[in-house]
Amino acid sequence: MFRILYESSLMYPEGKTMYEYSPIEYIKADSALPPFLVMSARFDMGLEIDAQRFVEKLRQHNYQVEYYVIGG
Repeated sequence: MFRILYESSLMYPEGKTMYEYSPIEYIKADSALPPFLVMSARFDMGLEIDAQRFVEKLRQHNYQVEYYVIGG
């Protein structure tokens, strides 16, 4: 349900999608990114999966990241 709201055309200008605004799309091997602290709730309507993907991509590109899951 939550993801449907973010994929809606009401959220983005015509012709744009959430993927163009997603921070994960800007993680590149040659980017100069600072260390990251990523926190997510254990049950967060699917957003915890997005957090895991974000952390995995940062680690794949050797960026420093701390990841915490908050129980609920």
